[in-house]
Amino acid sequence: MGIDNLPEIKDYFYGLFARKFIKDSFKYNRFSQLLASFCVTNPDNENTFKDPAAHCAELIEVLNTKFQSHYNLTQHLSLDDAMAAFNGYSSIRQFIPTKPHRFGYKIWCLCCQGYLYKFELYQGSDDEKSEDTSVTVATALRLTNGLENQNYIIYTDSYFTSPNLLRALADRGISSCGAVRSNRSGMPRIDGWDGDKWDRGMFRILYQNDMALTIWKDRKLLRVLYNHLPTPNETTTVERTGHGNQTIQLECPNAVNDYFHNS
Repeated sequence: MGIDNLPEIKDYFYGLFARKFIKDSFKYNRFSQLLASFCVTNPDNENTFKDPAAHCAELIEVLNTKFQSHYNLTQHLSLDDAMAAFNGYSSIRQFIPTKPHRFGYKIWCLCCQGYLYKFELYQGSDDEKSEDTSVTVATALRLTNGLENQNYIIYTDSYFTSPNLLRALADRGISSCGAVRSNRSGMPRIDGWDGDKWDRGMFRILYQNDMALTIWKDRKLLRVLYNHLPTPNETTTVERTGHGNQTIQLECPNAVNDYFHNS
């Protein structure tokens, strides 16, 4: 059913689009009873009714194990969030107006070239943060367990990226690159740089210890924080559309180009 999608479950059993294999295997009422009683966790587990995600914890563990056993990672990984649509009641249901599905379960995803390698179900910030790390840093550290000192590069969006995250991953031998917000804790103050007046293709690079910050102007300013390049100031060219739909070439720092291609 996940591959052959019909508007309603009843359509697989009755009417013009009924699927013979399915309706010969189950009666609709029997299938409905089994679906309503389906459970992937031992109901005798004392945490089942206390933990809002306990009913699927064992399934998530099995899926993560299978996902990781069937794929060989490349060097470039991405860390992001996704929404699984859900309109019912749940204490961990989230509302994110910028997502295609505004209501649902929030999922942390570690991916490689579009393949979901590892994921976690978000259960609220109080359960994820610790005394020493923020929610985003703690999440990144959990999802990258087992990947230490193997020359991986993690690409993140502005929700995750911060100087603290780069330092925490670097301590584990993992490099990072990601768009970053200017008001993140630890970000340098940049006085006298009015990027709104820059021409397209202009950029500036700042260095701090073992990380670099690139500010690049396309149609808008983009800030990228990174520590994965041995020479942080190298550039390339990218194609963009200019006035009259003409293709133009813009100078672009390699870090920005890496972020575009791997995030």
